[in-house]
Amino acid sequence: MSSDPRARQLASIALAVSLLALALAGYAVYAQQRAEANLRRIGEELQRSLTPTLPMAPPPLGLDPDDT
Repeated sequence: MSSDPRARQLASIALAVSLLALALAGYAVYAQQRAEANLRRIGEELQRSLTPTLPMAPPPLGLDPDDT
């Protein structure tokens, strides 16, 4: 059973290209998840900064509401 050296070389190149494509796809998934986490964090920060805050303490008891 003799194998063609050109066929072996072509198969090796195809394997290398497919492994490179697999690595790039894995990196793309990682980068997409990281970007999604960053957008989620930015959205939470915007929501926190745009939400009106309630007063921390009630007005003093001696405050006259009809003081106009």
